[in-house]
Amino acid sequence: MLLSASQRATAARRARHVALASSTGDEHDSCRSMDIPASTSQARGGALPPGCSGVDFTYPLCLNGNASQKALGHAGSERRKVGLTAFAMQAGLEHLLDSFFKFDNLSQLVLGICVAAALFSVWSIIGSPGAVEYSILVIVFLLSVILTVTAANLIFFYLAWEIAALCAWGISRWSTFDDEYSTASFPIQGAGALGSLCMLLAILLLAVQNRSLAMTGLFAAQATPVFLLLLTALFLKSFGVIAQGWRHEHDKAYGVSRGLVASAGALSLGIYPYLRLFGGNFAFQPEWRGLTLWYALPLAALIGLSGLVEDDIYRAVSSASFAQFCLLLAGLTLPGSIAYQGALLGLVAYGLGVSALFACTGVLESRSGESSLASLKGLGPSLPLTASLFAFGSLAFAGLPPTAGFISRLLVGGEYLRAGQLGLFLALVVLSALILAINLRVFWWAFLGHSAPGAVEGHWPVLLATSGILCLLVLLGLRPEEALRLFPAT
Repeated sequence: MLLSASQRATAARRARHVALASSTGDEHDSCRSMDIPASTSQARGGALPPGCSGVDFTYPLCLNGNASQKALGHAGSERRKVGLTAFAMQAGLEHLLDSFFKFDNLSQLVLGICVAAALFSVWSIIGSPGAVEYSILVIVFLLSVILTVTAANLIFFYLAWEIAALCAWGISRWSTFDDEYSTASFPIQGAGALGSLCMLLAILLLAVQNRSLAMTGLFAAQATPVFLLLLTALFLKSFGVIAQGWRHEHDKAYGVSRGLVASAGALSLGIYPYLRLFGGNFAFQPEWRGLTLWYALPLAALIGLSGLVEDDIYRAVSSASFAQFCLLLAGLTLPGSIAYQGALLGLVAYGLGVSALFACTGVLESRSGESSLASLKGLGPSLPLTASLFAFGSLAFAGLPPTAGFISRLLVGGEYLRAGQLGLFLALVVLSALILAINLRVFWWAFLGHSAPGAVEGHWPVLLATSGILCLLVLLGLRPEEALRLFPAT
């Protein structure tokens, strides 16, 4: 059957248009679409125009089939080019991000503890003068910590590491009145600057020796100098961050917050780089293990003994914290997955324990108005909750049961004995007892004896959060199997 009159008229117009397009060279306009349902036309008996095919709803009236195929081929080629360009850009962006950032289980672990400490520190100073400005500085510190623990480039890591240290230094100077940041004749600022120089030299040596800036697959051709520089940088910088609690401030409320930031700084500036560089890159170069032991154990003994004679509560707790830091690094020198998991559990216990102790110390100073042990006496009846939390925190920090620190000590000490390292096992026991003695001395002077008038329990949000931290330490200690599943075995 023939097409209807309207369809024949439309076809005629299309034919004239094609003839005009052929004469002007406009081939791409020769293919047009008619909104005529193919099923309807066929139902009426209409034949499809030559060069056209029916579709479900409409069919195109392609009076110049060759031009249509060329146009479709050209459009497909353009789409393929755009797709390949987008894929190449995406792959290049992913490669660029991988060159600067790396977020793994270790980064998540350290970052989680640091975020909790930062939030806790900001919470503890809500309502204090200058709290907004101080919170902004803590947030900048936290952002630099994020960059430090995710850096996959040596230069990028060094810059983030330095910024985090500078923020910690700025936090330490907040609301303080000490003119010089030092203890006795030891300049803390000078120690931090020397640590920065050592880290920069070590990174330059690694970059030259490996001809790469990536933080993975590093090899120290000259092992001893590089390892000595790295260890010196990590110990000095961590010492400077932890020692920020040795300053006295006008507003006692900031003592809690600064102590919490100190624990986060020790994790991100000391323990994380140690694990990333030595555990991840130099695991098959055994020279660093002996060097770390020679560094860590004498330092732990020296700082621990100095803490036994400190009169200031912050200095005493800071001494115990740094001695524990040294013990933790010594435990990470053991090869094997069991020792590594035990040391990582100790890392969590360290971060939580330091936060709890500094929180209790800050509350003690804030409520009593004193930080000297000679001026503190018998505050236990006036501050019963603070005294209880400090006592239990001291036991947990020293690694006594039933806390996560005990499980960590058990795993690391067992590996020492299994490896025949009886001397190191005894050193672990003696230094743990020394750390416990420092904190119990503070507890004895501050909370026992005759009651000191004027102190009233307070800072309830801080005490509540401290109670939660200690409960978490107990939970991890009572369920060690579940706790160890959180850490990858390597």
